[in-house]
This record gives sequence, C-alpha cells and structure tokens, in this order.
Amino acid sequence: SAGTASTVVGAGAREVMGHPAPDPVVLRGHGTDVQSVSFAVVDGVPCVLSGDGNGDVVAWDVRARRPLWRLPAHTPSSGALHAELAPGSSARVLTQGRDGTLKCWRTSVGRGGDPRTPPRAPPSWTLSSGSYHYCKFATRESAGDDGTGALVAVAGETQSALDVCEMPSLNDEDDEDDDDDDEEEDADADTPRMGAPRRLASLIAAADREHASASSRGSPVESPSNPSESRDRLGVVMAVAFLPPTRGGHNGRNGRRVAILAAHEEGTVCLWRLGNDDAFDEPDGRDDAEPDEPTWRSRVHRDAATCLAADATGDGFVSGGADGACVRFRVAWGDDDDDIPGGSKARVQKPTVETLRSHGPFAPRNPNVDAAGDVRALVGVAAVAVRDDAKIFAAGYWDGRVRLFEYGARSSGRTLASFGYHEHAATCVAFAPSRLRGREWAGHAGWLASGSRDGTVAMWAVYPPKEDGAKWGEGDGDDG
Repeated sequence: SAGTASTVVGAGAREVMGHPAPDPVVLRGHGTDVQSVSFAVVDGVPCVLSGDGNGDVVAWDVRARRPLWRLPAHTPSSGALHAELAPGSSARVLTQGRDGTLKCWRTSVGRGGDPRTPPRAPPSWTLSSGSYHYCKFATRESAGDDGTGALVAVAGETQSALDVCEMPSLNDEDDEDDDDDDEEEDADADTPRMGAPRRLASLIAAADREHASASSRGSPVESPSNPSESRDRLGVVMAVAFLPPTRGGHNGRNGRRVAILAAHEEGTVCLWRLGNDDAFDEPDGRDDAEPDEPTWRSRVHRDAATCLAADATGDGFVSGGADGACVRFRVAWGDDDDDIPGGSKARVQKPTVETLRSHGPFAPRNPNVDAAGDVRALVGVAAVAVRDDAKIFAAGYWDGRVRLFEYGARSSGRTLASFGYHEHAATCVAFAPSRLRGREWAGHAGWLASGSRDGTVAMWAVYPPKEDGAKWGEGDGDDG
C-alpha cells in the first residue's frame, strides 16, 4: 500500500513520508503533454481515456496496458483539453479542445465494429462554446433511466459565464437501430440524427454581466468607484463541477434540481443552484434557470482557483488553487424562505457551505532549483479528484508530485502519500470507480491515474476501497 505521511500544516511545510511510495504503472504513447485522464468502461473494455496537447485522445486498455485506439479529436493547435465517457453510455466519448468545441464521438462498437477501431469522423454532435481557455467541461447523469436529460457545463463565450446544456439522448440502444443504416448512408448522417445539445442557462454574476455588456457596446469600462463593485465580479471561469444530488437535499422531491460549482481566476469558489429542470422546458423559464448571483460564494484562495472536484454523495467538495492550497468543504441543505413575485414567500432548499480544512501549500519538490526555469519549484495545484467512496482525495501539483489526503468530514485531513514519478507538472488526476464490481475492473478498482506535461500517464494502486470488510479490486472481482 501507499506510504503514510505526517500531517502537514502551514505554508511551505516539508513532507515527511513514513514509507516509500508504490511504483506506478506507466503508460507511454503521447508525443506531448497529457492534459486529461479519466477512467471508463468503453464498449466493455476497462480504459483510461487521456487527451494530449496534439489534440489526440487515447483509450488505454488497463488490463493489457496498451492503447486500444487513438482518436485525432482536435487539431494540434488546440489540443485535447479533456475527454470522458458520456453519462449513461458506454459507446459515446466526449472530447473538448481549446478550439471552442465540445464533441461527442460514437465508438466503433456503437457502429457494430471492432472495439480496437477508433471512432470515426464526423462526431455525432459538436457544441460550439466559444470558450478558448483551459476550463474543462463537467457532466451530470440524467435523472431518468434512458440517458435523456444528461447535462454538460462548459465555460461560455463571455469569459465570466458558465453555460449549462442538455445533451441529446445518449441511449446506446439507439446505436443498434442505426447500424444497418450506417452501411448504406454516409458517416455524417449520424450528426443530424443526434441533434445538438440545448443550452438551458448561462450563469454569470450581475457585475460580470454588466461589465461584459459595456465591453460589447464599446463603452469605456471605468474602474469601479466602490471597491465592493470590483469584489462582486468573479472573473474568468477556471473550473466547473456538478454537485451530485443528496438524499433529501438539493435534488428536492423529484430529484431534478441542479447545483453547480465554479472556480474563478481571482480565487473565488461559488455554488449556483438552478430551479427545477421542468422550468427549462419552456422558453419563458429562463428567469428561473438563470439566477443573477450564485447561491454561495467565498474567496478561498489567495491566487486563482484552478480546479474543483465534488464527492459522489453531494455532501462536499475540494478546490485547488495557484496558491498551492487545497481546501475541503462540507455542504448541508436546509429549508429557507425565499421571496417570489407578488410579495409572498416560498420554502426552498438552500445550502450552508462550511470550510473544513486547508491543505498546503507545500515546499517545492526541489527548493534549490530556479523558479523561473524549473516548474518543480512551483507550488500551484493543477487538478483534484475525490474517490467515490469519499475516503481520500488526490491533488496534482505544478511541482510534478501527486499527493493523497484524507477526505471524510470527520477525519483530520492527514496527508497520506506524496508520489514523485513525474518530471514535469502533474496536470490531471482521476480515480477508477470503486463501486463497480465485475471482471472488467479486477485489480484496478479505486486506482489513481495521473497525467503530466512529461507526456506520461501513471497509474497507482493506492489504499484499496473496502465494502463489508473486503477490499475492492482483490481477487477476480466477482460478486460474492
């Protein structure tokens, strides 16, 4: 198992590890920096999906530890910023580039082909977000059982905006009906059949909206005379994550309210709460869908807030920043009165967000190197991920290290391990699911993957998750 570490408190603290870290499984095949990693069962094959700066997305077979296929999803000038399996599907892969597009690709098995054959162009649909910076998209599963209503959030064309869209039905059974047609029709016939995502809301704080409106009109943007006006602006969206519905919490009686987390360049993290999804079905429902201010906001980082990850229960989340700190939060939902038109009040679910603990910043990996010439002297956090058992979380740092921490609300938040394989910044981290039982995840449940600017993907066997006293991932993975 991974080595333990003493609790680290305070800026620039040095790490003292009790035991050596495990050797990683290293996947090499990218010609440039790795920007994204995620675990997925693609067409029945357990995979790590990784995207790189050349625009390629690689599906790695975690059992064979070799590429299953490689997809040139985006141009080398834009890179592949993020890739993950579409919610509710095993045959649709979502990819994002810094070309302002989000694409959905149907795999070859979805077309009746060999799982080793990469998806072919054109994509099933393309969403033009108008965003060209580094904010990665986030998804939320449908409230139903057929894939309809799955949501995607992505930075909008206005630099401070966050767009929430409903994806077309991703029911893989639709692929079976299309297989025969594909033999006779051109490949791009898939695009009009699928349609495109439908924008439901554009979330932007009132101060940012007014600033963007003045800029678009060509009006001079004056410095605010009141300092509070400047503080009201959130700035560029750096990261986004959906907060899953909690039992009896913000999902409400029908399970269809939406909570979204956003991190911004000036260090603020905020929580937006949208109304019932039914309001999105009507054109005039946008007033309910687009609040002017987040439900909660707090400046928790001294520098840009760069990354976010919510736990699977919806009870909390973690943020990371360029200041080198990771901050843990707990979220509780309760009833409160809210004003509605006509002067009356309605009972609504509102969150209380509590800051549990801040981790770091840590001393650089090598304090003797020149900060201007070696990224290992930097302290920022590039990515965070919470394992689905809500026991631990991981953070990828600019100094190339991947650090593990206790996550639970009742835990002390100890630093558990610090992995030092990568020679350049760790750009992304992800955990394999721990709650999927079956042969396809044998030996890999709960594993940690990290990607780096050194062009490698590393997989780590860390603290196997447990259920009923048994370790996940041990044995052949069968139930019983």
